[in-house]
Amino acid sequence: MYSRVLILSIFLVIHAPFEAYAGTATQTDWSGGDGIWGPVFDWGDESYMNTDIECYGDPSNVTLHKILEHAVSSDFDYAVSVYSADINGDGYMDILGASAYDDDITWWENDDSTGTYWKERTIEGDFNGAISVNSADVDGDGDMDVLGAARYDDDITWWDLTGDYLSNGSLESSVLDVQESPDWQTIGWTCTEQSGTDVAFQVRASDDSFNMGAWSVVLPSPCNLAGILTEGNRYFQYRAILTTADSLLTPVLHDVTVEWLPYTGIQGGSAGEVAALYGARPNPTLGNATLVFSLPVDSWAELTVYDLTGRVVHSISDEYEPGVHEVILDDLACGVYLIRMTSEEFTATQHFVVIR
Repeated sequence: MYSRVLILSIFLVIHAPFEAYAGTATQTDWSGGDGIWGPVFDWGDESYMNTDIECYGDPSNVTLHKILEHAVSSDFDYAVSVYSADINGDGYMDILGASAYDDDITWWENDDSTGTYWKERTIEGDFNGAISVNSADVDGDGDMDVLGAARYDDDITWWDLTGDYLSNGSLESSVLDVQESPDWQTIGWTCTEQSGTDVAFQVRASDDSFNMGAWSVVLPSPCNLAGILTEGNRYFQYRAILTTADSLLTPVLHDVTVEWLPYTGIQGGSAGEVAALYGARPNPTLGNATLVFSLPVDSWAELTVYDLTGRVVHSISDEYEPGVHEVILDDLACGVYLIRMTSEEFTATQHFVVIR
């Protein structure tokens, strides 16, 4: 009996001071997204499933506001800076970006106020190592301007986008001396004309380089110069006319080509001075080309057109009178072609390009 009492007393002494505490678990971070359903030993930032409530952004908040991702550009190489402002004052917020690898400062115009449709405009496409972009009314004219920093150009630059601008301008070429009496053929040019912009030309030719005379009518597109320029006048000049109806857009002129043949003073099958292959007109062409050649006497001539694989695309062989002659080719596919002319002891080769 004594021993049993002693054991009971020891048990009570040992356990009497013990106090019980309630367990706790706290989650303060939901930023990891959907995770495992459980059970888990500790809540991490992924311990929730299939929620309709937004749990991104600030990890200490769960919010009812849904955050939707909208892609503005997916090929803006090494995008390093972005800024939002109403650049053109239409009441819609636009986006500016800097691309270090593309060397670009670009403006995406919010085209429908919802941020769904964007019109991309390059502010500067050669800003070496573009690293930062911002916007402010730098000159106080009430219009937002664009500022940028270029790491490798060591430049801080601002662009006045919506201030005063030229709605039209012109560029006059130097006077070209073709060093022979020409039979003027065509004038052509390539350009980029955005909506509301235009490129047109005027031309003139003279036998006196110090007195070129009056300009021609405005030529809205590449054309034949017959009836526009006087044959035989060896000096040539063009005027390029660029216009725009949008202060933020400009047409871009890439190149100009004028073509002529030696002037014989006589048309068609009249006497030519030498056998010659003048090539294709125009060159490049949009699908139809005129092959031009001349012969000094009655003779046989063969013209063969090859593509770059060596395949014969067109061949003609005939007897011709003395003079300048033309052969018209239609519906040519895009590519580079070779023309080979053979006549008596004369052989010549030219090439031309077909574009679309």
